[in-house]
Amino acid sequence: MELRAHAKINLHLHSTRRRDDGYHELRTVFCHLDLHDKVFIEPLDGRVELLSDTRLSVEQDLAGRAALALRQALGRPELGCRIRVHKTIPAGGGLGGGSADAAAVLRGLAKLWQADEATLFKVASELGADVPFLLDGGLALARGKGEILVPLRTSMAPLSLILLFPGHPVSTPTAFSWMDEDGLDHDEEGPGKLKTLLGALGGSEPGAVIQSVYNAFDGCVSRRQPRVAAAMQAAKAAGLTPLLCGSGSTVAAFGEGDFEHRGLREFNPQRASLAGFSGAVSSCGTKR
Repeated sequence: MELRAHAKINLHLHSTRRRDDGYHELRTVFCHLDLHDKVFIEPLDGRVELLSDTRLSVEQDLAGRAALALRQALGRPELGCRIRVHKTIPAGGGLGGGSADAAAVLRGLAKLWQADEATLFKVASELGADVPFLLDGGLALARGKGEILVPLRTSMAPLSLILLFPGHPVSTPTAFSWMDEDGLDHDEEGPGKLKTLLGALGGSEPGAVIQSVYNAFDGCVSRRQPRVAAAMQAAKAAGLTPLLCGSGSTVAAFGEGDFEHRGLREFNPQRASLAGFSGAVSSCGTKR
């Protein structure tokens, strides 16, 4: 079985508060990209094996952990599989690569092991904040840690963008600590920005969507990471609108500017598109 594990982007992201459990209560708009890893699964009796470009063990890699967690949730230790992961999504860039691989594994094993949707979603929610969305992909408004999802639709064709890679990963816990330091754990600007984006997604003007994207991590990360700040400045110099992907460090650049601008070259630019705009959530699933 071959599956596509699609990267994601947050077109909007802000925190409303820090929760008692240490997590943040988030409001975010997820969209999956056409950029994807490839995941291959085949049945195996009684054991879970993983061969991944990450070179992590089955217990360390999120893809392997997804299989182990689903087997435990099903209470069937006799189940097994062999997983191979070919990586394209950069690690530590805020694009959800590990979560995408885990979601792809869960989708494949749901068919192979006859797992029901409720069990699948519960396991996905325990693995990470991005995994539940990436089970199906598309376009969605999320709250909580990212696990409470409301599907969205837009009539617009997938927008093109350029991904810029500063070369210095940013850990998610560190980025959230910077958000807290800057007082953005309770983001007063975020709700209005979210309302504007949702309105733009309901319209027909791509430019309105581009001008409405918002990520509360943009400022707090770029102020502390000079390479991220440089990537954002390069995007602006090319006439593009920059947006940090998740908590970073990848920067997405949108708009009608110069995608070939020489200032972008040092960040290994890669073209992508908002595949979730198509509404074809099956494109984030098993290869047909």
